[in-house]
Amino acid sequence: MKRYIFILFLAFTSFITAQSLQLEKIMKGDSFIGNQPDNQYWSIDGKTIYFDWNPNNEIGNSKYYWNTSLSKPEIVPENEFDFSSIDATSQKEFNTIYYTKNGNLYSYDKKTKQLKKVLVATERIYSVERSANPNIIFYQQNRNLYQLNTSDFSLLQITNFKSGSETPKEKETEDYLTQQQTELFQFIRDTKAKNDWYDKKNENKKSDLPKAIYYGKSSLEQIKPAPNGKFVTFRLSDYAPTTTTNVENYVTNDGYTKNESARAKVSINNLSKHKMCIYNVKKDTVYYVSFSNLSGIKKYPAYYQEYPELKEKEEEEKSRWNS
Repeated sequence: MKRYIFILFLAFTSFITAQSLQLEKIMKGDSFIGNQPDNQYWSIDGKTIYFDWNPNNEIGNSKYYWNTSLSKPEIVPENEFDFSSIDATSQKEFNTIYYTKNGNLYSYDKKTKQLKKVLVATERIYSVERSANPNIIFYQQNRNLYQLNTSDFSLLQITNFKSGSETPKEKETEDYLTQQQTELFQFIRDTKAKNDWYDKKNENKKSDLPKAIYYGKSSLEQIKPAPNGKFVTFRLSDYAPTTTTNVENYVTNDGYTKNESARAKVSINNLSKHKMCIYNVKKDTVYYVSFSNLSGIKKYPAYYQEYPELKEKEEEEKSRWNS
């Protein structure tokens, strides 16, 4: 009997609480239920965990840390902020950690616990990746991949991506007056012969830079080196032009409504095209991966047979492939 009374009491209490819960409180979100920790990661030595948190309902999150010596989380001191910003999740097996900060390359030694500037440049450095060789790291700069050997600090540019298309070399055509001057003056003939000789010799000189890889108007994405540095994969994407929708903003600083752009209209015409590519560093050659010959790539799902319109679509496309 007592158990039933207790259950009824809990149900009644929950009902009263639900009735007192107002929409205004619900719409407060995290400030009502409590802000949750976010962006958690471990320190390099694995003894401290860092995370973003806002327990006091401030305007934004602050960086906190906790370890077994603390009774509760505390805000990261300013003198340790650089150390706490290092995310070494993918470099656990290495003694020296490489990372980017403010677009520059830094290193952190686990044994000596010292931070060091490795490379500072005007062009932002990003996407640091480790090689199978602990002394070699890869990083990206200005949409190209670079290889840095930290033992002798030799630096190599691995790729040479360029937007647009290669400009064909125009063949010079001589007009009548130029031809006449060449025929009349030995000096002009000698100068032309000398220039042609130097041009021919320079053609045989191979540049140390890799050949330019032009990607036209496509978007260059997901550049990733192989751990041994022999290959580089990347993706070229063509996105269809989209038509944005407009919404009226009624809450403004000056009291006048403003027309603002919102998300693009959803349509099957907005589908993008992607191309996977592999760059062979040694051969200085790009291969384009084709998935059209994979087994089952053109096989339609079985449920298409249950819908007449999808069944007809399958038959139409199959006939198009076979034609």
